[in-house]
Amino acid sequence: MAVPECFKGPFGSHYNYLIYFCFENCQDYFRLVQQQKEQDLCNTPDRYRRLRYFLNAIESLNNVLEYFFFENMKERDWNIKDKGQIIGRIRGGHTILKEIAEIANAYKHCTTSKSGKPNAADLQECKLEVEINLGSGVNVEYDFQTIDDEEVLKEAFSFWMEFNTVEDKVNYLLNSAKTKVDNSPRRNE
Repeated sequence: MAVPECFKGPFGSHYNYLIYFCFENCQDYFRLVQQQKEQDLCNTPDRYRRLRYFLNAIESLNNVLEYFFFENMKERDWNIKDKGQIIGRIRGGHTILKEIAEIANAYKHCTTSKSGKPNAADLQECKLEVEINLGSGVNVEYDFQTIDDEEVLKEAFSFWMEFNTVEDKVNYLLNSAKTKVDNSPRRNE
């Protein structure tokens, strides 16, 4: 007998994980951005906070595919060794999932092992400007810019919202992959 979603807890399925963590993290970020815009909050600590909320949301959305993989692994007769290939194919078929994976991977690693991929430091730009004026003294300004891209997060959020309305979630993800994955349930005969 299948256990209803409501009894699986927030980590019991990809659906619950989306509802109780991912969507909440995204909403926290969107609310913070709105609040900062309304209150004209743009100093460095505000930007750090915004980046933290952004990365929390991106990282949680990026993890959905792992929940999805493990939830479907037994029925699809996938092996743990297939995880990278299957998730990679899904990301290959859904550009936004590939984009958030690159951001999440950069966030996880001070330096990534793959050349050409962003590192954690690439998610930010720090500038220190010093102006020396003999008449008025020294003026020092610090500027901090980040990758916290509202549009990327909105697109990823929309993707997973739409995904939640689809009946056949496995085929929705796998059939859009550029390289087809055998997504039929295998039967031991």
